Amino acid sequence: MDSERNINKFHVIEIPKVFKTFISEEYFRNCITCDKYLLDDETEYVIEKVIRDGYVELEYSMCMDCVEKMRLKMSKESMERVNQYFEKNFNFYDRRYDLLSSQSSDIDDYISSCLFKNKSIHELEEYQLLGHCRGDKMLLSVFPYMVSKDAIEEVQELLSAKTREELDDFTDKHFGLPPDLKEIIRSKRPVFL
Repeated sequence: MDSERNINKFHVIEIPKVFKTFISEEYFRNCITCDKYLLDDETEYVIEKVIRDGYVELEYSMCMDCVEKMRLKMSKESMERVNQYFEKNFNFYDRRYDLLSSQSSDIDDYISSCLFKNKSIHELEEYQLLGHCRGDKMLLSVFPYMVSKDAIEEVQELLSAKTREELDDFTDKHFGLPPDLKEIIRSKRPVFL
C-alpha cells in the first residue's frame, strides 16, 4: 500500500545547472510560446535541451498549457504511434517506482542513460534532455530524462506529415533560423513533450 501511494508523489529539488539556460545559467523565466512567467510557485512547465558534442544546440521552456495545445495539434495517427513506441520501449511504472523508492535527488540517476535505449550519456554525441518544473523547482518522477539521437530518430519516423509540419512551424516560429540551418534543427523536433 505504501508503495502505491509513494508512486504518486514527486521529489522536489532545486533546478540543477544542466537545466538552466546555457548562456547565463539562470532559470528559464518565460514560456517560449505564450511568454507566461514560469517562476510562479504554481506554474508547471517543461524544459527541453538538445545537446550535441557537449554543446547546447537548442533549449527552451514551455508551460503545460502550451504543451497540451501542442499535443492537440499532433495527428491522431502520430499520437497512437508515439504512444505505442513508449509502451513497447519503456516501462513507466518501473522507472517511477525505482527512482522514487531510491529517494534519489541526484540528477545523474535520472539522465545518465537513454530512457529507451539504455545507452550511457557518456557514449552519445547527441541527445535531448527533458525536465518537468514548477516555479524554481524541478519535479522528480519519470522526469527528468535523456533520450538518445537513435530514439529521437525512431520516434520522428513515426510522425505523420501533418505532425511534422506542425513541429516544423513551431521550430521556424521560435528559432527563426536561416534556410540552410532549418534542416539541421528539424531533425531535432520536440517530440517527447
